[in-house]
Amino acid sequence: MSKLACGNLKNKDFYQNMRIHVELMPGILAGVTLAAIIAAISSTADSQLLSAATTVIRDIRAALKLPPLKNELLFTRVAIFLLATLSTYFALRQTRVIFKFVLYAFFGLGASLGPVILYCTLCKNPRPLPSLLAVIVGGVSTFFVQSFTLHFLISFCGAILTIIISHSIIERCFLNHEDAGIFE
Repeated sequence: MSKLACGNLKNKDFYQNMRIHVELMPGILAGVTLAAIIAAISSTADSQLLSAATTVIRDIRAALKLPPLKNELLFTRVAIFLLATLSTYFALRQTRVIFKFVLYAFFGLGASLGPVILYCTLCKNPRPLPSLLAVIVGGVSTFFVQSFTLHFLISFCGAILTIIISHSIIERCFLNHEDAGIFE
């Protein structure tokens, strides 16, 4: 059914992967995992549409300095419909652009939060400053090293090096003093 609805897409890898997934896994396991994937996608899309529509209505009302609307629910539903139509258009026509944005977003999340999760899990006494610096370095460096093939790995390793260096500096220099402040 998805091939019938989206048969004009240039990139059919997603649908081929789904077909392979269904053919290779036992029926009930394939059904449960596909249902979980679709549920996660639907939940995310629903939340994004609701928050975007509410924000659009609130921002328009604030920009035009209008009093609270009597039919705010109706205006929100219209905004949801318009945003859903626009996002469906972009999803069907511009799949490469959307995939690229989502991929960079997840690269940024992984490069910034992954090292911090490892640090907090493996270190006996994790400090807040190395965690903060790693989030900043991992997230920002993801966008500066996009032209490299292994940009996620570069950003991830940069965040880990930031944690190692800043943690060792804090341990050696600042924690021997009484006024450690944020470094504790």
